[in-house]
Amino acid sequence: MFYGQKLRNFWQTVRASVLTFLNMNFWSVLSIVLALFALAMGQNCPAKFDYDSDKKLCTAERPVHGSCPEGSLYDVNFNKCVYVLRN
Repeated sequence: MFYGQKLRNFWQTVRASVLTFLNMNFWSVLSIVLALFALAMGQNCPAKFDYDSDKKLCTAERPVHGSCPEGSLYDVNFNKCVYVLRN
């Protein structure tokens, strides 16, 4: 009888450890997936803007007689409209 009780306690301990590991592993994987999703969504520029990899900005050409697209400001240093509503 003593051996059976010891074996039952052992399997209960193993089961608890496995469930804890799987639970932690699930939350770790979920956190990584959500972080990658947020990173991918953050790299998109709105319509009318192009991503300038050198400057790491969303930019648009400024019309000669006009204003920049909505959500952007003209930057003299770049001679382009720079999207400013980003982060």
